Amino acid sequence: QIDRILTPNTAAILKGILLGDTSDVSEELRENFSRSGLSHIMAVSGMHVSTLLVLIFAVFRFFRMKKRIAGIFAALFIVLFVCFTGASPSAVRAGIMAIMAIAAELIYRRAEPFRSLAVAAFLILIFQPFAAFDISFLLSFGAVLGILLFSGRIEHAVGKRFGWEGTQQKTHRQKLAEKLVSVLAMTLSAQLITIPILLYYFQE
Repeated sequence: QIDRILTPNTAAILKGILLGDTSDVSEELRENFSRSGLSHIMAVSGMHVSTLLVLIFAVFRFFRMKKRIAGIFAALFIVLFVCFTGASPSAVRAGIMAIMAIAAELIYRRAEPFRSLAVAAFLILIFQPFAAFDISFLLSFGAVLGILLFSGRIEHAVGKRFGWEGTQQKTHRQKLAEKLVSVLAMTLSAQLITIPILLYYFQE
């Protein structure tokens, strides 16, 4: 349907964004995305998996399905989706972390993101040891590690600097500022680790 309705370039981009399928993306288009720093939007990652989870749980909630059964079905959907999209390191990483988060919820435990990230890396490298040198693996794990290491610290430092950290009753403006800082902190945190990797591999 995508190929039928859209122009070739637009269809190639949409398939890349939805499914991580970049086989129809031309070299010129690929180069343009690379130079603008947007290549990551055509790689299946945590964004795809989390969006899928939100949709799945919304459907299950609508049909009043029990949480435990919904979690099992959601995990199966994630496995199918990761396989369907080619099981790239970034997709497998996101899938494993999502399944561990679901499992933690089902046994009434808190998901531990550092442990989930380590387990994902361990499982991928057992089956694909050379994935450790794959740019997709390095960028995916690097981005998540950067967010886990630095995002909270940046938010805390900015909140402390502008006086809303630890405040119970925040003003509307403070709440908006806090959300904006949260988004910017995640972006900056991811780039603290991924930019050196990009510089090393691509010299730009």
